Amino acid sequence: MIVAMALSLAQANQARQVTEPAVPPQLLNKTPVIGPDDYPNRAFIDGDEGIVSTVLHIREDGRAAACEVTETSGVAALDKATCSILLMRARFVPARTAAGAVTRGDWRTATVWGVGAEMPSVSKALPLQVKRLPADYGSPVQMRAIFDATGHLSSCEVTASSGSAAADRAACAYAKGQLTIAPPRSGSPGVAPAAVRHITATLSTDP
Repeated sequence: MIVAMALSLAQANQARQVTEPAVPPQLLNKTPVIGPDDYPNRAFIDGDEGIVSTVLHIREDGRAAACEVTETSGVAALDKATCSILLMRARFVPARTAAGAVTRGDWRTATVWGVGAEMPSVSKALPLQVKRLPADYGSPVQMRAIFDATGHLSSCEVTASSGSAAADRAACAYAKGQLTIAPPRSGSPGVAPAAVRHITATLSTDP
C-alpha cells in the first residue's frame, strides 16, 4: 500500500514577520492535498520513502508564495514533489492580525511518503502518569509539535483538548521534557531545520 499524508501546523515565521498573526492561515482544502497517486514514479519503483516537513509562506490573498523544506526526506524527488504539489493545490484562508486585518503568515506540514506497512510515521504516543486525573479530563490530548535542529521539541499546539486545560498544559510541558527525534536536516539552503510531528498524550493515574 502506498500512502502519502500531510499533517499541518500553522505557525508564523518571525524572521519574516514582526509579529505573529493572531489567527494563522487555515487550509481550505477539504480532501488531502497530497495522495497516493502523487508518488513520484522513480521513487516508487526504487522503494524510496521518508518524511518531508515544509513551511509555506502564505500571502494576503491566501495563495502560497513559496515553499521551503525544513526536514528533508533524503530523497530529492520526494522533497521536490511535496513542495510542487502543495504550491499548486493548497488554498488558504489568509492569516489575520488581532485587529482583524488580513496579513501574511506561515503554514507548516509534514508529509509522509511510504510504501508498505513499515512506512515512516509522524505520530507519537505519550503516556503520562499523574497522581490524580482532573475531574474534567475526558480524553487523550492531541498535539502538533515542532522539533528543532537538535531534535528537541521546541513548541507544541493542542489540536484536540482533553477537556481539561490543566491536563493540556501539563501534557505539552511533559512532551517538551521527554520527546526527542533524530535531528532533522533542512532541504532548502539557509532555512533552519524543523520537523512537524503529531503527539497523543494519554493521562493515567499511578498504579
